Amino acid sequence: PHLEQHIHDIMDELSHNELNAELYIHEEHLQDIQSAVKKPNSLSPKLTCNIFDIADSSEIYEYRRTKLMTIYNTLESIDHVSLKYIGFLTGVECHSHEQIELHYNQCMDNNLEGTVIKNFKALYQHNVRSSDMFKYKKTQDAEYQIVDCETDKNGHPVLHCLTEEGKLFKVKPKGTDAERKAIIANFESQYLNNWYKIEYEVFSKDGIPLKPVGIGLRDCDSNGQPKE
Repeated sequence: PHLEQHIHDIMDELSHNELNAELYIHEEHLQDIQSAVKKPNSLSPKLTCNIFDIADSSEIYEYRRTKLMTIYNTLESIDHVSLKYIGFLTGVECHSHEQIELHYNQCMDNNLEGTVIKNFKALYQHNVRSSDMFKYKKTQDAEYQIVDCETDKNGHPVLHCLTEEGKLFKVKPKGTDAERKAIIANFESQYLNNWYKIEYEVFSKDGIPLKPVGIGLRDCDSNGQPKE
């Protein structure tokens, strides 16, 4: 509720009632941010609304970005109270892979998750995973022991793995339909109790890999350390 009026004020200034934004608390775990949004708690008053874009499919991103920057500069010039609650993520202009990598590293140095790359000339698209905009977030990887397997509705394996602390989590393997089904057929002889390389984004507060993707079997010692 503490954000609502500020968001409406920004919408009025933009003459637009649809924004692409995210509720956020810097350096708090994603699970805690989600909890603060879903059900009011002690963290909820710290939530800020960070605007990425104007959801306007009639103008290219360069124009939409300029509108956001203009309003931000106006609010900043008068030290407006809304800037305590509203962030404007208009990014930096990059013209090479090297510049993108530099910006990404700066984001990571500031304890952010990654960045988003946008095409300056692209129109906004609703409910579409567009090639003109994508997240740039490098994955991490580690090895985990496979202890069980189930099958999803497509007949593909969902592997059950254990963390070092003995916590169970599930992961779906990469691969074609045939490659995935071959895991089911050879599970007990080749996969059960063996070590599996998994890529993931971050850990949950319980130390479980989030958004895990199975890469393949890895030759490891009894402690899960790769031999190669």
